[in-house]
Amino acid sequence: MNEILMPTDICASMEDMQLHTCIEKALTCYSSGKEDTFVTLLEAGIKKCTTPYESYKEDLVRANILLSAFLANMAFKEHGELRTALEAKLENIFKALKGYKGSWDLNRQLIKGFTLMLTPSTAQKADTYFVNILKQKSNHILALIGRGCLAFDRQDYIGSLGYFKSVLMADPRGSADVRVGIAHCFWRMGDLSRARQFFEMAFKQNSRCNNARIGMAILQLNQGDERSYNEGLCLLKEAFHIDKHHSSILCNLASHYYSIGDHLMVLRLAGNAIMYTDVPELQSQLWYQVARSHHARGEYKLAMKYYMNTVAFDIKGFVLPCMGLAQLFLRDGDFDNAKIGLRHFLSFIPNESNAKQLLERIKVYERSNKSRKKLPEEDSSKAEECAEKNQQDVEGDGDQDSKESTAKDSRKRAATKELDTSLVKVPKSSSSSKSTSSNDDVNLGEGEITNP
Repeated sequence: MNEILMPTDICASMEDMQLHTCIEKALTCYSSGKEDTFVTLLEAGIKKCTTPYESYKEDLVRANILLSAFLANMAFKEHGELRTALEAKLENIFKALKGYKGSWDLNRQLIKGFTLMLTPSTAQKADTYFVNILKQKSNHILALIGRGCLAFDRQDYIGSLGYFKSVLMADPRGSADVRVGIAHCFWRMGDLSRARQFFEMAFKQNSRCNNARIGMAILQLNQGDERSYNEGLCLLKEAFHIDKHHSSILCNLASHYYSIGDHLMVLRLAGNAIMYTDVPELQSQLWYQVARSHHARGEYKLAMKYYMNTVAFDIKGFVLPCMGLAQLFLRDGDFDNAKIGLRHFLSFIPNESNAKQLLERIKVYERSNKSRKKLPEEDSSKAEECAEKNQQDVEGDGDQDSKESTAKDSRKRAATKELDTSLVKVPKSSSSSKSTSSNDDVNLGEGEITNP
């Protein structure tokens, strides 16, 4: 009875096994870290262990609940086609459980709620499930967390904070990620001191909480002094060693390597991160990292392409790519599009001096040539020189001169010597094949990221 079935043995043995036995074997596999076998046993048990007994129907619901809980958790970690396939499996399970009102009903509603959270358009329906659960059990931890996450997503940070605090009141020793959620609420409300406090509390509670480590790292990196920067970089390195597929970690590391002029590393890191996320805001930032590194390398066509990828996401307030595009348009003599980009940039950052200076130079040039039908050769040469100078005056990120950053190369490289040897491996081939030899690699052609 205690023997664990392997996947190759399942099909031949299921018909003679009662479902409750299959469930216990599946749970044993899960406890042993054999998650694939756990799923295979439950799926096969639901289909093949059909011999009736007194509690068969309740066990059938239990098997479906366990399977749906695991698949929902997996879906939150995946994106693209894999997430879609998992959502389809979950939908089939919920259809099988439709109308069920027994002892597992709160679990069914909870999993249904979290499944609906996978799609922004169904978030309000998810909230309805959580509200219904809390009407039956006011201190239901996971329902409170669900409502807290939904409030955060709609930028109701005070409401989100209230739900997360309610979780701690119900269970003061609960998951460290609840304190991370509180930290992010304070962060979004501008209270960085309390955000740091709760990140540190979460990290003290669970030193393996990578979300707390990432939060502390970013706060340290943004302190503005060398010591804090190096401490933040060290935390980011530790987070990378724990999870090399975390897109936020890779994005922040890419920013660091851009600041020290290692653009090939930026392309590797950002290229990997793009494969691991479907969050539009993060995707937009990653394409921007790629674009500005190509820009800095003088690969202007590729830079233009990836700046365009970035602005296609239309993330409100993220206007840094507009500065890069304006520079490239200016370089090509396309003053009209350069002005559009600069004006959009200044509509969000009205006091940015470099953008204002560029826009004023274009206006002065246009006024000086307004009465001429044809631009003399000498003036054309000067205009080209002006465009070149404008490009040198303003870096693609709009708020930091890369030459000043590059001057810090030696100091920052010393702080990241170990990191240099442990990051994403150099790909063995520059082929455009979609397959890679390792999940840690992304194929790079001649300065271009291969589409995953």
